[in-house]
Amino acid sequence: MIEPAPWDSARGGWSGVRHGSGYVQAVGFAGGSCPVARTLLTYGQSSGPTSPRVARVSGR
Repeated sequence: MIEPAPWDSARGGWSGVRHGSGYVQAVGFAGGSCPVARTLLTYGQSSGPTSPRVARVSGR
């Protein structure tokens, strides 16, 4: 299941994602009739954001 990060206009936008995998998809048209899509899915098992293991998987 994919759940978007909640929008909070009082705080200036999207709230931080506190846990789980990250998913980003960019879709565009390159002049043809079919869209061109690129997807990035990150995954990590470290629950601590300051853990050195986080950088190995998610690029932080």
